[in-house]
Amino acid sequence: MLGTNAAAAAYDGGAAGTQVQGPSRAARRGSGGRGVRDWLGMSLQTQYGWKDDGQGYKGWRGNFEKKGVLGFQSTGVPVDEMRGFSIGEFPLPAVVVNGRDAYAARSFSLLHEL
Repeated sequence: MLGTNAAAAAYDGGAAGTQVQGPSRAARRGSGGRGVRDWLGMSLQTQYGWKDDGQGYKGWRGNFEKKGVLGFQSTGVPVDEMRGFSIGEFPLPAVVVNGRDAYAARSFSLLHEL
């Protein structure tokens, strides 16, 4: 987990005078996935090297957390009720995915909520 300063540097929460590039601006900079990959520092080669969906989910989540976006998994919530949600509050934005969902679906929810 990153300290507050690192999280603030990774997220543009609009605090007094901060103009740090956050994920939504990065996504607009590139075309779709390329902008998000650039912001997260995730290469296609790394992504293609994952042996399974579980390793992929852990890779995406790890890069989110390096950027100061906290990643959580819910428990006890049926998948048909909730797959994921985000809280974009400064200084620690968070994404929550359903731990009952498949790894590929959790990765999708992480990226969708970004």
